[in-house]
Amino acid sequence: MPTPKSLIRPLGYICAAVFVAYMAFFVVTIFFASAQTTYSKQLEGMETRVSALETRYYKALSELSTEDVVAVGLVTPSDVRYVAKDGAPTVSRAGQ
Repeated sequence: MPTPKSLIRPLGYICAAVFVAYMAFFVVTIFFASAQTTYSKQLEGMETRVSALETRYYKALSELSTEDVVAVGLVTPSDVRYVAKDGAPTVSRAGQ
């Protein structure tokens, strides 16, 4: 059975729309792949900086002794109290 001429145009439009959608998905996939690569490199750089900071921190801790801690004025707290959490989420902006 031959295809009626009235279906050729709508089928052509459908093929064009599917091709455009395919190209759009292709471009989006390439974009996300490049973004993932970029973010992965940035994360690796941040991990390197954190590792360097941790090394400096542990080095500084190893240089401290009990006499040094007292010499700079750090002492054991005389009283420690805890606050009961009521379960409600809280936001603290104490550092800002």
